Amino acid sequence: MERATFKAVCEFFGSQKKTASALGVTPGAVNHVARGRKKLPLWWCLSIERLTGGAFSREALRPDIPWSAFDRQSVHEKPCWRPDARC
Repeated sequence: MERATFKAVCEFFGSQKKTASALGVTPGAVNHVARGRKKLPLWWCLSIERLTGGAFSREALRPDIPWSAFDRQSVHEKPCWRPDARC
């Protein structure tokens, strides 16, 4: 499900290269996520939700994350998501 949703995001932007440009990452990184080699980074979910005006929600992109535990107003673009981290 996550891969299919991310592929739809790439179609929304027009291509993997344009998706990478919108997110400020490399096309290779986008390709790795699109092929399922890497998980979709949490901060990408937040950026995609914002850049698409909510057309793709963070919950749809990463349903495995307990997003309700985060305050939507206080989440940063690149959240600290390590249990051992002191953010």
